[in-house]
Amino acid sequence: MSKLVNRLLTFFIGLPVMIALVIFDYFHHLPLNIVAVGFSFIGAWEFCNMATKKTPLFNKYLISTLAALLPLIFSFIEIGTEAIAWIFTFFIIILMAVECFSQENFTFSVEKLAISTLIIFYCGFGMTFISRMTMLTNSTYFIILYFILVFMCDS
Repeated sequence: MSKLVNRLLTFFIGLPVMIALVIFDYFHHLPLNIVAVGFSFIGAWEFCNMATKKTPLFNKYLISTLAALLPLIFSFIEIGTEAIAWIFTFFIIILMAVECFSQENFTFSVEKLAISTLIIFYCGFGMTFISRMTMLTNSTYFIILYFILVFMCDS
């Protein structure tokens, strides 16, 4: 399948599905938040697959779960935006503790920690942006506009 056909299918199928998820406004866009948690897990898993070709990483399940927990915590527990940064920092401390207590040789520790932190930040913390938009007053309009802009740039 050519790139043009793939992008057009993404635009004509993906955009209506995402708009349908956004329009269903129940408990701060619950279906959209569930999809965001799933996408952050899948995105972190794929990012781990790409990164393990170049450098060793922590366990993929651990990284993907921590990345998915960030939007999950933010969507179901109404906390401030400052708290999500502290939770992200706590996840980094968890990674440091796992490295400290599970390794005898700390040869690639800095690389593992840096790539794993990037994966959690990019896939988990970045997805909390959508979860944070669901807490706004007229969130449906903002989220639809956000997805239209994203799909227009990618298509």
